[in-house]
Amino acid sequence: MPRTADKRKRLLDDYFDTYEPADRKCKRVRCHHCHKDMACGTTRQADHLINCDPYKTLLREQGVDNELTLKAESLSIKQPILVIPKLDKGAPARFNKMAAIAVIIGARLFSLFEEKYIKEFIRAISGNTYSPPDPKAISGPLLDEIYTDTKKEVTAKLANATKFHFILDKSTDVNSNRIISLLVAIPRYSSYLS
Repeated sequence: MPRTADKRKRLLDDYFDTYEPADRKCKRVRCHHCHKDMACGTTRQADHLINCDPYKTLLREQGVDNELTLKAESLSIKQPILVIPKLDKGAPARFNKMAAIAVIIGARLFSLFEEKYIKEFIRAISGNTYSPPDPKAISGPLLDEIYTDTKKEVTAKLANATKFHFILDKSTDVNSNRIISLLVAIPRYSSYLS
């Protein structure tokens, strides 16, 4: 059985012309496809063919697969660059609060982030570094924190206001309970209290 190196040498001989120049000590080869001239050497010649566009085009048209074309194909496949995001220490708490605000202000279910595809999406865009809050966290401490922050913000705006407009409204909830709503409006801001 012929050695692999011998088989490779014979394969390469089909794609290169070998000659001995008078002004150089070693043999030289010239590629049949792009006519590049280089020193003779199995590894050098194989590396050249892996990157030789006319050679790859010809073999692709002929549907030929050999050791070199397969290696060239595997090298030409662009590998995505993996960027792993790093979160600073305060990021998860900020993200949890933002997620809770999105749920509460958007009138979504507290279990929004429990849905399988939402979880997969968030993990994918965060590089698997962030998990959204569970319903207990949203309806408990995060809701309390958002309420406290909103109350402080509204109180500060009301304290600085010189004019107020009060609007009363009544409605019913899904259980037919009566609800009286009070809307306090000040120039450039309005707050809804229920």
